[in-house]
Amino acid sequence: MLRSLKLSQIRFVPCLAPPQTSGNRWLATEDRIRKTGGGSTNTGRIPFLVVGVGAASGLAYYLWREGWPNETRSGTIDSDGLHLKSAQVLFRHGARTPIRPWITHYGEKTESQQLQHEEKDVISWSKFVPEKEDNSTRVPVTLYRENGDKIGPLRWGKDTWFTARFDANHPSAELTELGYEQAVELGRRMRDRYIIGFKLIPDVYSSKAVYCRSTGFNRTKQTAQGVLTGLFGAHSPPEDVIVYTEPWKEEVMVANTRICPLYRHLYSHAFTSRKGASTAEARRLVIDKLKIPEEMVHFVFLRDVIIARKVHGLPDPKGITPELWEAIDDAAPKAFTEPFRHANRVPALKVGCGVMLHKLLGNFKSADKPDMHKLYLYSAHDSLICPMLEALGAYDDLWPPFASDITFELWENEEKEKFVKVSYNEKAIVVDGCDAVNCPLDQFVESMQRYALDKSEYRSLCTDEHYLNSLTTESQKSVPYL
Repeated sequence: MLRSLKLSQIRFVPCLAPPQTSGNRWLATEDRIRKTGGGSTNTGRIPFLVVGVGAASGLAYYLWREGWPNETRSGTIDSDGLHLKSAQVLFRHGARTPIRPWITHYGEKTESQQLQHEEKDVISWSKFVPEKEDNSTRVPVTLYRENGDKIGPLRWGKDTWFTARFDANHPSAELTELGYEQAVELGRRMRDRYIIGFKLIPDVYSSKAVYCRSTGFNRTKQTAQGVLTGLFGAHSPPEDVIVYTEPWKEEVMVANTRICPLYRHLYSHAFTSRKGASTAEARRLVIDKLKIPEEMVHFVFLRDVIIARKVHGLPDPKGITPELWEAIDDAAPKAFTEPFRHANRVPALKVGCGVMLHKLLGNFKSADKPDMHKLYLYSAHDSLICPMLEALGAYDDLWPPFASDITFELWENEEKEKFVKVSYNEKAIVVDGCDAVNCPLDQFVESMQRYALDKSEYRSLCTDEHYLNSLTTESQKSVPYL
């Protein structure tokens, strides 16, 4: 089916992709925005077409497989003679509305300052957010707790965790139609690989084969539903399609400053500090171009407003030039990942992704048990993706696009030796501490164990007086869940 897209959302490829994959044109969109500044003011619309013949088609197929070199599919066996045992996919939610609708909605400000800059620059985001139930195009999902307690069916438009709404036109941080489509496309890519390609799981949903966990926000639960729809279609299976969520006081898959004071100390400066040398030039540029006070320059929030507009083909906020966008896009990840770079690197990564790593390692070490799942899905946030990439030695200093994924696969040879393969947005990673893409499981565990911790260890570290007393920050404000 042809889909109408804005020019700014298209990367033309002079070739034909293989029939069993859709690629990820949405990630390509954000990559193009990052490199060119977007072209977001173009309102023309043309059909999305990727065509090609002959040698170009062969080139496209090679590029499609580039992230997994020397691999061909034959049942569950790759060209190295390895058998796929299980896979775990950690992904960011799809595109959403901004946390705040205006670029000056952060820091101390006066009403006159906000009106001066943005009185005529307001986007009505409500039209981008699907509010009604649509079970004809979404697989029905039932929410459960990890202890087995049933919560009930997933309902759209009822977020009990994050209910900020500035008015009827500005739903805050809600998944959009585009974001849901990104999730479905990610699920289809998984279907190509794990159902059609390597036959890891059956083509009908089974709770024994597939485990899905999400944070409690609307956007992550709905993204999980989109991924499951892409995997299995929108029809109702013979059993509940389960997505597990935990109550806020137990949630460790998000930057939960309410239960982890150390996280708040380590990361709060990314949203409040104005002294970072790595972002000083960008800060001066923002102050000069936007004519706003220094206390209102928070790169993570500025980027959040701008990228939400860009990926939806909307015009940039008033005063945002290509030069300014490039500076903000470069400064935001530097600010957020500053704790990774200094003496507090290990505790920062432990509270950032340690519990998730513990779970990933545990699933792989127990993969031979008959009751283990084959595919694990984790719907989360960039505040988990960033530290995870840093722990893997693969962070590229770029903000993870919407619907980004880190995929961990466990393979086994005829001698029962196990190997881990990791990819980020379909590009293979040589994990820090490993010698090659095919990393022996023991070597992978040894490398990642330095950051992994269980929930009990996590809570102890979060309240460790040694670290808390040694840290100073400008603010104790909470970190948003991006």
